[in-house]
Amino acid sequence: MKIAVVGSRNFDDFKLFKKVMDEFLAKYDEVELISGGSSGADQLAFEYAKENFLPIKIYFANWKRYKKLAGYKRNKQIWQEADLGIAFWDGKSKGTAHSFKLSKEFEKEIFVYNFVEEKFIEV
Repeated sequence: MKIAVVGSRNFDDFKLFKKVMDEFLAKYDEVELISGGSSGADQLAFEYAKENFLPIKIYFANWKRYKKLAGYKRNKQIWQEADLGIAFWDGKSKGTAHSFKLSKEFEKEIFVYNFVEEKFIEV
């Protein structure tokens, strides 16, 4: 199961991230994480994969080539490949909100965890 892990760049609570991911991933077999190589949730996904010996594929944004569109292009690549996803959102991040639209566009299920309120929410 290829799982996109996306989220806000200001999320840095690895303990909370680990708790949520441990519970979330318990229902899936043969997991591969896919993330975007940014700070915040993306970095936590990398650390989590390393700690748990999980494969992870990272799509880095090509800011030099695509300028402002780089993050959106990277997010599109992530959602094209993922089977489903989990987002760690602060309720404000536009980049993370863009992932909600892409998950719908590619008909992929997304679970959104608001780390400020510490609960899953509907979007």
